[in-house]
Amino acid sequence: TGIFFKLIYFLCLYVFFLRIVLSILFLLQFDFVFILDFFFIYYYWQPVSFIIQFVIFLVVLLIIHQ
Repeated sequence: TGIFFKLIYFLCLYVFFLRIVLSILFLLQFDFVFILDFFFIYYYWQPVSFIIQFVIFLVVLLIIHQ
């Protein structure tokens, strides 16, 4: 179980930094990104919140590429 939670933690960090890089590259609304990150850090121990964050992240990517 420890390895599983470490994997989730590193995935969370990866998505966190990737979102920051994307926000800089595509000049996203940084307020929106920041709110997501605070929500994300607050619930970092819940795998469900990671799934929600990932879905939101994909939606943001879709909006960018349209």
